[in-house]
Amino acid sequence: DKVVQFGKEAINAGAELSAMNAQFEQVFGNLSTTASKSLASIAKEAGYTSNALKGSYTSIAAFGKTAGMSMEQSMSLADRATKAAVDSAAFYDRSIEETMENLRSYLKGNFENDAALGLSSTETTRNAAAMKLYGKEFKNLTETQKQFTLLSQVEEANKLSGALGQAARESGEWTAQTAFLRQSLQDVMATAGQGLIALLSPALQGLNSIVSGLMELANMFKGFAEQIAAANAGVDLE
Repeated sequence: DKVVQFGKEAINAGAELSAMNAQFEQVFGNLSTTASKSLASIAKEAGYTSNALKGSYTSIAAFGKTAGMSMEQSMSLADRATKAAVDSAAFYDRSIEETMENLRSYLKGNFENDAALGLSSTETTRNAAAMKLYGKEFKNLTETQKQFTLLSQVEEANKLSGALGQAARESGEWTAQTAFLRQSLQDVMATAGQGLIALLSPALQGLNSIVSGLMELANMFKGFAEQIAAANAGVDLE
């Protein structure tokens, strides 16, 4: 039973990992290798595995692309946002998923999420940040400039609060180490699941073909039965 349960969990984890990797490749395209190295560097410094951050990293980059950024700009946004998020998550004792969601929402213009990120965002502060970076008021910026201006506010708030580098500082602590171990074991399970999927897929395809054949046979028998029933009732189906 334990082996079967592990197999089920591994297959589910493997399927999720495959889907996440496919999304990563789709978003970053020719820069996938560069993005992978960058993500691995961020994860190592912060005490995470790459897979623990990959989904959030990819979603931020995808958001940047929809905002009109180039692939290089989107990757830069993902790099900086992920670094800011891991520090905020560690400093305010929140999950990386929750923190990244708050950050993504803030970048979309939901400024009421500012407190969750440790800053106070007002029209005045946004204009000040925009003037510092681009010499314009916030409302006159391009969408790309707006995203980097808002992100700069989060980064500045991390500096002022002392959150900057918090993830790296905590990476050697017991809680961080046990979390890293859990993430690593999850990665092992997912990798094993991918192997099981590759092994079982041909057999599953064969079973699907058999089931399709049985359905055709069942429909044929059903047609025969209807013909016989109609004949017995004296009904001409034609």
